[in-house]
Amino acid sequence: MKGVLGWVVLVSGLRLVAEAGEIRAMTFNVRYPAPQDLNEKSWDLRKDLVIASIKKHRPDFLGTQEIVAEYLPFLEKELPEYAHIGRFRKGDGDRFDECSKIFYRKDCWEIVGNDHGSFQLSDTPEVVGSRDWTSMARVTSWARFRRMGTGETLYVFNTHWDHRTGRDESSRLCAERIAARKAPDDPVIFMGDFNRYQETNPMRHLLGEKVYGTEPPIAMADTDPGVQKIDHVLVWPKSAKVIKAGVVKDRYDAGAHKHVRPSDHDPTLAIIDFQARRPNVVLILADDLGYGDLSCYGQQNHQTPAIDRLAAEGVRATDFYVPVPYCAPSRAALLTGRHPFRNGLTRNPHPGIHDDRGLRPEEITLAEVFRQAGYATTCIGKWHLGHTAAFHPTQQGFDEYYGILYSNDMLPVQVWENHKVVENPAEQTLLTQRYTERATDFIERNSDKPFFLYLPHAMPHKPLAASAQFHTPETPDDLYADVIRELDGSVATIRQALESAGVLEQTILIFLSDNGPHYGGSTGGLKGKKATSWEGGIRVPFLLRYPGAFPAGQVVSTPLSSLDLFPTLLGLTGVPMPAGLKIDGENITEVLQGTTDTHGPIFSAHNEEIMTIRKGGWKLFVQEPRYLSKRDLNPDYVDRVWPNGITILGQREQPTSMQYPGVPPMPLGNPRPLFNLAADSSEMTDVSGAHPEIVEQLTAECQRFLASMPGYTNTNGEASPDKGQP
Repeated sequence: MKGVLGWVVLVSGLRLVAEAGEIRAMTFNVRYPAPQDLNEKSWDLRKDLVIASIKKHRPDFLGTQEIVAEYLPFLEKELPEYAHIGRFRKGDGDRFDECSKIFYRKDCWEIVGNDHGSFQLSDTPEVVGSRDWTSMARVTSWARFRRMGTGETLYVFNTHWDHRTGRDESSRLCAERIAARKAPDDPVIFMGDFNRYQETNPMRHLLGEKVYGTEPPIAMADTDPGVQKIDHVLVWPKSAKVIKAGVVKDRYDAGAHKHVRPSDHDPTLAIIDFQARRPNVVLILADDLGYGDLSCYGQQNHQTPAIDRLAAEGVRATDFYVPVPYCAPSRAALLTGRHPFRNGLTRNPHPGIHDDRGLRPEEITLAEVFRQAGYATTCIGKWHLGHTAAFHPTQQGFDEYYGILYSNDMLPVQVWENHKVVENPAEQTLLTQRYTERATDFIERNSDKPFFLYLPHAMPHKPLAASAQFHTPETPDDLYADVIRELDGSVATIRQALESAGVLEQTILIFLSDNGPHYGGSTGGLKGKKATSWEGGIRVPFLLRYPGAFPAGQVVSTPLSSLDLFPTLLGLTGVPMPAGLKIDGENITEVLQGTTDTHGPIFSAHNEEIMTIRKGGWKLFVQEPRYLSKRDLNPDYVDRVWPNGITILGQREQPTSMQYPGVPPMPLGNPRPLFNLAADSSEMTDVSGAHPEIVEQLTAECQRFLASMPGYTNTNGEASPDKGQP
């Protein structure tokens, strides 16, 4: 037999073997046997042509329609490299019973567990053979597949809609089933014989239009929109790269018969890359930066124009929380999406005191997930998730590390590069500058691939230090402002590096703080400071710039959490969530876009105790708050780890305890106060007596949350940890 190409432009250039990351999907109605099928229409003549066409294009996934039971043995014999899944539409084993099988290359792909099945296109989709809307029984088959070697996962759906009735209903049902898949972040290929052109309502619904009075639950994209056809390959998300797509018009000479079609339906073939240059992620984390330390959050004594620009070009959150008001547990929660009670790190590691503390090696970090998806990863700055070898950043998914493994007031203050000390003691006046230089170098070296840059700055954690470019010794009382101006300059430099590399618009750029401020900082009028569970300790600035998903100048007041970044970043980048991973954050993409204001309750903790719950405008302390400490009240207090010129290098003009950053917290007479933050953001008025029902509701929410933590019990909001549990 000799093949004749009918779509030279679309087919002749297709590679027989897809490049890494590319997926070939082909839908093929091979034609149901009919009495009038004689000569060139007969299955006996066409069956070899069907096999020739499949072998020629070698799809990873082949969605078939009108395959009957008597066809299967021949197809299985001639296509030994394929396995198939999907049942017959009537399920009675009749030799002419049709199925919508998915054939897949078993040397490349495997089905994930029991995440597969078939459903009837009817009001009773689980009843085999049912056909409420259609002239004959119709079935859709689906499965979740994993690519061997890389772990990439996706769903494939294959359908055959009726040629007479029920297409509107079929469109709705298929879209609902796709939207309800167990792994909602996984991409989707939906193909089949839809018996409908693109401009008809059932297809427009799948393509994302509002045609039935409600928004479609999932918006597909047509891989070959310019061609009129009824056999389609649709993909989701719309950002998937369609390398080539079109109708396959293979024609063959078979004896006396010339230019024979393998079927009366020409297949549709698409080559898709769901991993085509995923967006980069740059996550900048300031250390002890207060809610009121940025001019876009009301600071007037110094300006932060580069950080403010993120707010102007992206999203600014007004009620963004960290789950713990101090370093290590906050960072562990950020990188895992798991509450400290679940990831096990509830207290700070400290060199020479708590060397055994750290993020458990079995915890899965953003860096690990991104690296598995092909990202270059680096951590530059403060780690503080364990300083012994087993806990180092390179053991938690980072290709590279440069920085201090803990806080810059813990001795010895050493700079590490990967697994070696490269500076001891660290020159703290150069930390922000050096971290920024390392970050820009990483961007330049990796601009041709997706990358994850985690930049946890040392500043403005005590002791404060700024480089000569930003330090103003002539005004010794504003060292804190010097430090903030340098952080702002760092953001400007990193933004410029992204722009120079041509990847700014393909980068998710985030800026936030790990907790509230220490002495010298500003909570912006909120009560408390770092290490307290008042708003000043747990509410932090949050800014995100990513024009591909979020409008400029968006301000979001819905209470959100740093735990949300793990699922949100995976959703935005299209990186699959690790199977079976229990996380405590939510994908807040739609909240940041302004299309919803729904979010679950947010909890804060201190060591092994839940301290507060925030739900809507209400905040309840379930443990007694911390008030002003002896240190806060001592005008003569001198920090023992201020710069001394020997072990700690930096400027001497450090803030004192008399520069309390927030509204001073004083006892209220009630150990479990309730606040209406919508009217009282400074937490001045306890309203628990006026709203006992809210106290009861929030206490119950807290108990449910604690019950979800393995190894924890709850009685009236109290937690008892079992650190041996995940």
